Amino acid sequence: MKNYVNLYLLTEQLAQATANFKNRWIIVRKPVGIKCNCKV
Repeated sequence: MKNYVNLYLLTEQLAQATANFKNRWIIVRKPVGIKCNCKV
């Protein structure tokens, strides 16, 4: 059961990180966007 909870939390973190990355990519939609140093 503990492993299942850990997996869920990991998935949640990954989903949030992906959402953050997408949001930032939209904000920095310039030539600079390629050098986006997003903290994942």
